[in-house]
Amino acid sequence: MFSFAKKMKQKLADILVRKNMYYLALLIVQSIMMGATIDYAIIYSTYYIENRLTMPPQEAIRASYKGSLQTILTSATILIAAVGVLSFAFSEPATRQICRILSLGCLIATLLVIFLLPAILSLLDRFVVKKESVPADSR
Repeated sequence: MFSFAKKMKQKLADILVRKNMYYLALLIVQSIMMGATIDYAIIYSTYYIENRLTMPPQEAIRASYKGSLQTILTSATILIAAVGVLSFAFSEPATRQICRILSLGCLIATLLVIFLLPAILSLLDRFVVKKESVPADSR
């Protein structure tokens, strides 16, 4: 199982970078990306749950965008730009590769949180928000 997962990670890295990826670089990128994605998701989800207590799902999604989008985009833009610029500053291939993949991964994670997370929260609304805490007119 582990060898299959390792081969799949390597294939994905080969497709994205078009050359072999250092395994340690892949672990570093995965750790940082998981932290950034979870952070962005927590920010949006917190706004959604708070807004959902007083609003119907569609209005809660819009209000959550208003409240969290600036924070998410500011953080993501800084990370994408800084790491993207650093990928050109280093001559060490492993470091360049880490920076390049990290920048691309952060862009993908940001897009997923902005576009996919609201859809998931909306679909699973009844599991996300308890019925007792939501007024009857906003269900």
